[in-house]
Amino acid sequence: MNLNKKSFVMGALSLTLLTSSVVVPMPINKTIPTSATAATTLYKQSATSQLGQLKSGNSRIYTAPGSKSSIAATTKYTHEIFYIMKKAIAPTGDTYYQISRQTNPNQSVIGWIKAKSITRQSYTVQKNTKKTRYIKGTGAGYSRPGGLSRNILLANMAAYKEQTFINTMTVKVGTIYWYRATFKNKIVWLPATALVDRQSVEAIPDPVLTTTSKIARIASTKVRLVKNLQQNDSVVNTTTLVNRSFTITKQALYNKKNYYLLMDGKQEIGWVAVEDVTSYSYKAPSVKKLNLTLTGEGYGYSIPWGGTQDITLKPLTALENTTFTVTQMATVGKTPWYFGRAETGQQLWVSSSRTTANKPTAPEIAAPVISATSKIARIASAQVAIFRDIQQPESLIDTKTLVDRSLTVTKQAFYQQKNYYLLMDGIKEVGWIAEQDVTSYSYQAPSAKKSNLYLTGGGYGYSIPWGGTQDITQKPLTAFEHTAFTVTQMAIVGKTPWYFGTTTTGQQLWVSSSRTLTTLPEAPTTPNYTTNNRQATLKASTLWYTNITTLQTKVPTTAELTEKFSMARSATSNGKEYYELTRTSTAGKTTVVGWVLATAVNSTIVKPASTTKTTLYLTGKGSATNLPSATSATNTVYSSLTNYGAAQFSATAVQQIAGVTYYYGRLASKYVWLRADQFGEPFQYVNLRKASPITQQEMETYLVRKKTSIIMTNNLYKTIPVFLDMQKKYGINAQFMLAHAIVETGWGGSQISQYKNNFFGYQAYDSCAMTCAMYFPTGTDGIQYYADAIYRKYLRVGAIYNNGTTADGMNVKYATDQTWSLKIARIMQEMKPYDANIYDKVAPSTIDPLLPNFNYTNTIPANQLKPASYHDFDAGITAKTTVLTAAKALPYIYGKELVKYTSGQTLTLSGTHNDVASKWMRVVVNGQEAWVSRDSLKIDNLAITTTEANIRDQATTVGSKVLKTVAINTYIKILTDQQGKFITKIDANNQIWYSIQLPKTKKTGWISATIIKIQ
Repeated sequence: MNLNKKSFVMGALSLTLLTSSVVVPMPINKTIPTSATAATTLYKQSATSQLGQLKSGNSRIYTAPGSKSSIAATTKYTHEIFYIMKKAIAPTGDTYYQISRQTNPNQSVIGWIKAKSITRQSYTVQKNTKKTRYIKGTGAGYSRPGGLSRNILLANMAAYKEQTFINTMTVKVGTIYWYRATFKNKIVWLPATALVDRQSVEAIPDPVLTTTSKIARIASTKVRLVKNLQQNDSVVNTTTLVNRSFTITKQALYNKKNYYLLMDGKQEIGWVAVEDVTSYSYKAPSVKKLNLTLTGEGYGYSIPWGGTQDITLKPLTALENTTFTVTQMATVGKTPWYFGRAETGQQLWVSSSRTTANKPTAPEIAAPVISATSKIARIASAQVAIFRDIQQPESLIDTKTLVDRSLTVTKQAFYQQKNYYLLMDGIKEVGWIAEQDVTSYSYQAPSAKKSNLYLTGGGYGYSIPWGGTQDITQKPLTAFEHTAFTVTQMAIVGKTPWYFGTTTTGQQLWVSSSRTLTTLPEAPTTPNYTTNNRQATLKASTLWYTNITTLQTKVPTTAELTEKFSMARSATSNGKEYYELTRTSTAGKTTVVGWVLATAVNSTIVKPASTTKTTLYLTGKGSATNLPSATSATNTVYSSLTNYGAAQFSATAVQQIAGVTYYYGRLASKYVWLRADQFGEPFQYVNLRKASPITQQEMETYLVRKKTSIIMTNNLYKTIPVFLDMQKKYGINAQFMLAHAIVETGWGGSQISQYKNNFFGYQAYDSCAMTCAMYFPTGTDGIQYYADAIYRKYLRVGAIYNNGTTADGMNVKYATDQTWSLKIARIMQEMKPYDANIYDKVAPSTIDPLLPNFNYTNTIPANQLKPASYHDFDAGITAKTTVLTAAKALPYIYGKELVKYTSGQTLTLSGTHNDVASKWMRVVVNGQEAWVSRDSLKIDNLAITTTEANIRDQATTVGSKVLKTVAINTYIKILTDQQGKFITKIDANNQIWYSIQLPKTKKTGWISATIIKIQ
């Protein structure tokens, strides 16, 4: 980390909570921001024992008390009970609670919740006394005490009523006791209210069975059937039983409820509660021989009063008025049901309501009722039926030549509940057709009409009014535009007049009145054209003019009403101004869409585009359009450019509109316009899972070029091969990783990178950067830890901070500095320029390496070089605790507690470090480096020099010999007598001298009190 620029949220890569040990098992959900702004408020943490429930999905889950890094709970964390084992309180009273799904505080936690966002209950573990209890059969079984809907293991305890429940653990939640037991191979929690002692449960007598005769039907799969009433787990699957009828020969009274035994023939299906079925009394089938007639209604069944699954013949329409030979009869309720054989040979059960005692009779068919009418009709399909005689179904005629022809109708008939038309071709009868099989209009037959009209040139000429495609005699009428048309007859179709007459060429034809004019339009004027560069959108109810000379119009499409158009010229005609609107296709071709009145558009004057030859690189953000400044979906060519990050774009035109610059060129296979802010440094937007083609020599040459050969002794330079190795192992761009390390270490200048091989500031908290920072034995260790972290947290799909696989996407959740990715991209570009021809051909890596077993601490081993800020004390420096205090894994308020000391305990101090913001003293706990706050200690025998100081062989400056000269801020052990008092002398000048141990030796000497400060 660049310690001079505290702009990065490095906690996004830190894999430990502030409260965790420096031993890092990499739990994914224990990240916390550690920027300069993080944890500026000191929260006092303490243990607690509670259960909690989030109040809503809008509650925020924080990575640490007071942190700005949080996520919304959403439904993922609602309706669930959590364990609370820690709380944190600020001096202001602001309180947070840490939630977990685990009972072990050392296992993974979810995060921290503000007190106002969580409902809590006390939670205490009780002394467990194993006891057999019995399930009441109410409520549900849970995976945790105090459980909510997401904690349900067994949804319906009614199925387990009276079964034993032997508790193995007892807790108290609020005022309710909860018991845990292994039940049905699951660890289940039940509240005391769901259990009873055996003595309080009323014994259930055996079922009382009686005979009956009923028939019943199940309407829903939710109905519960059991094979044995006394065995709740003997449930029968009802999926195939719904909407079937079953006979009942037995009923039972059990546990104060009535049940029926359903039978499928002679097979027992199961017992069902009386209220869960629809049933009727049932008299079983007996012999009954008679002949009946079927009405043709309803269905035939395999059982009396059958359900939908019992249907064997549906419907009975085809058997209407046929004989049904009955052999058996059953009675359902009061309704007789008959079993017999139909004339087709099928055997089935039918309700008596579907039969009659009357013998079959041939139905009387009334003759058609014919009346006069006047219509014109058209057949759209050859599939319709036309009869020469509607009383003879076999008198069908071929309709192929009649499709899309107009035929007159002079007669209609009502026959067998349907209307029919008699189609006429002139005076020839074609045949009868059902009314619904044609399109028809009222028709007023031709009558004499003499007038002189003009043809518009639109439409066709026909041999009959309202002609179909087969009736066309002249198409199109374009050549007759504005020519005379001598009318001799008129007919009316619906409300539209049709005229028959002669053209100037002598052709006789029918035309719609809409294709004629009573007078010729005035001769058009020649428009006056001028250059006019604009962009425009249509107003509502606008008309296009396809020709402003003839003023021919068309209606714009719905899409065109939202589209933005460009224009290069306008025209004035007949005193009105028109704009010529154009559209550029994705193939790069500009075409005229049409003309509009200037008052019918909203327009803006723009400067025309100019040519350019510029190579740019896409950010992969936003969309691309066919017109600069357009935002409508109609103008959109690519709605998303996500797949074009770092793509090369060769611009051929540039245009400025309202202060915004736009570039034009081809993207993939289409020509588009893009804003200038949609381009950037290519390395900001390249997929970081694409391998860089850079070599070790190119990396080394770059560092030497930037920092001279001096950098060759630097750890950053020495670890260049590791970046290339990690590229192979993790599939992460090596050029990016080195550039990132350059930014974090200030070109390798950070002490943390040199002394701890920590190039990315892991655990380098602001108040103890060097001391707290993680130590890696080698550069390989440090860089692999980094590569693994950014892969698992940022670049892998579904990772906690994944926002794509680009440096720009990573910037959002990695660094508060908005220019972080740009800085890295510029370094990458300097190192080895981006080559689209190479990167476009490289496929993103799919490597998914196994999670390593990392186990690193912050401690620099004794045999390694340490920074000047580290001070090791001589042996024998001691101190006494003045209050109850704790030794922590880090010199940090949120460091993990290793051991507690009571007031008055003597500790041996091994050193202190200057980089720690508030004074902490180093101790050793079980062989591990630990820290105790200076404020809780009274040190026995330690001093520090306040200036460069001489240590002498005598307690005087006169005639004494200097044994050693030590620098300012050197820690010195003061010798004490058997009573623990300092050994001192007073010289001739009445100055006090202390007997001390020469640093790093066994020798002793004297030092003046004027040049030391007792600690």
